[in-house]
Amino acid sequence: MVFTMKNIFLIVLIILFILSSTLLSQWRVNIDSDIIYFIKKDTENKSIFAIAVNTSVTDDFLAVYDDYQISTVVVFNNKITKDINLYFRIKKKSNNYINYSISNDKDITINSENKTHISVGAESGDGIRSNNFIKILLDSANIELYIKDTNELLGSFNLDGLKEIVEENLGDTIWYNEKIKN
Repeated sequence: MVFTMKNIFLIVLIILFILSSTLLSQWRVNIDSDIIYFIKKDTENKSIFAIAVNTSVTDDFLAVYDDYQISTVVVFNNKITKDINLYFRIKKKSNNYINYSISNDKDITINSENKTHISVGAESGDGIRSNNFIKILLDSANIELYIKDTNELLGSFNLDGLKEIVEENLGDTIWYNEKIKN
């Protein structure tokens, strides 16, 4: 194969595209006091997806076995309100789909800045719902957030690498080993 400038330019563009798509799809990990966040952005739909875990109790035997609220799954988008019905469409790694309904009473939260967001499991006060949801997500390829009535897409997040990043940061905790991994 003869390497002309056109071929070299095309190869460089392909490499840059692969590198940029890899960098754009990476998980960001933030730690704020005792909370660790695993974050992914959808810039096209102006949404943020995160899993938040309270690390101060992830190794507390009683908190883990009493299903204390240790984690939550959070999604931010300016179109989220308590007045609309939302659902997640989750693509499993097995190529099967799950539709996961969002409860307006239990999952839609208004924070101190009057911003509305989804926070699965936070309002219920126990960790069972959020732990089960996280288990589903760790074995999934993609999650999308939709408005039920119009099927308008509010966010789409590739979940590749989520299991690895959670395991890397929390894999040695009682919470991960007893409630998430098993």
